[in-house]
Amino acid sequence: MKTKAVSTIALCWMVALAATLYAGAEAPAGRPAGSPKGKMPGKMLLGSLADRHGPVKFDHEKHVGTAGSCDECHHQHGGGQAPSCGGCHTIDASSFRKNVHLGRIRPCGACHPASYDAGKLDRPTLSAAYHRACIKCHRDVGSVGSDPKGCAEMCHESTAQAGAR
Repeated sequence: MKTKAVSTIALCWMVALAATLYAGAEAPAGRPAGSPKGKMPGKMLLGSLADRHGPVKFDHEKHVGTAGSCDECHHQHGGGQAPSCGGCHTIDASSFRKNVHLGRIRPCGACHPASYDAGKLDRPTLSAAYHRACIKCHRDVGSVGSDPKGCAEMCHESTAQAGAR
């Protein structure tokens, strides 16, 4: 009987140790951990506005390697410090998902222009949010010049290409 109790205790300790080591495991070097839901996408098709524009073929994994961290594009995943969500958002912080680290959100000025009026807290459309973030970053790295020449030049499939799929 005593041997069974010792075996049970030893097994419990091994399970606890394995769980602790697994919980502390980090992502492979050079690659951030997955999304809060557990899986980071590779290549994806951004097509929620495809009824008006051709979809965008987006290599998420390549951009992660360039950006270096999730919060470069996704402010809900944390990063720098900001005084509060209320500086930009009018809803109560309790409305946010529980797995979002509210204290690690980047300052508004990291993405919003200096002319941003905090008194006008309109939420941008999905299209505007993508364009602001994507074009700003591509300008910063010099891959689009001062202004993209056309929607299908670099990002969007032409509507003819999209319709042919």
